Amino acid sequence: MFYNGMEAGDTTESGAPALFEKLPVFWQFAERRPEFPRFYKAMIDLRKNSVALRRGDLTWLKNSDDARILTFARKSGSEEILVAINMTSAPFFGSIEAGGKTPRFRF
Repeated sequence: MFYNGMEAGDTTESGAPALFEKLPVFWQFAERRPEFPRFYKAMIDLRKNSVALRRGDLTWLKNSDDARILTFARKSGSEEILVAINMTSAPFFGSIEAGGKTPRFRF
């Protein structure tokens, strides 16, 4: 779930009871968090330049903590991309089952 402003790097907490209250968004995020515009640009460029990410076959991958980590692969022709997303704020060290192998990752 995304809250208002998260797309701009605004980290204002939006928990109850403030969840339903009006909170202003700090839109000058580039001043406070200059890494956000660079990160978003890199992600947009990656998607634009990757046929696998746009139109590739999707394979959901098992990992050692499916409650916290989202893992999948996209493949188109010879291009294959493995995506692992840590959905928590805590570091993760575990494994992902991919292509008959079980590599270990820390993220």
